[in-house]
Amino acid sequence: MFNLDDAVSVEGWDGIAFSVLELKDHRATVIMIGDDRKWEVDINDLKLLKSEQYCRDCGQIGCYHNNY
Repeated sequence: MFNLDDAVSVEGWDGIAFSVLELKDHRATVIMIGDDRKWEVDINDLKLLKSEQYCRDCGQIGCYHNNY
């Protein structure tokens, strides 16, 4: 299960980290890290990311500029 503010990847959006804003039923509202656009996605399309897997500034998975 996911928590609010968890960093996740979304199936079909390779290489981009998202933050979970809202969870309702089988849907999640997520926002691209480093952006302000919200997306509604199926919870089954989410995969939890470890903090060292993505950049907290640009949201790119594999960028190590700002991670810990």
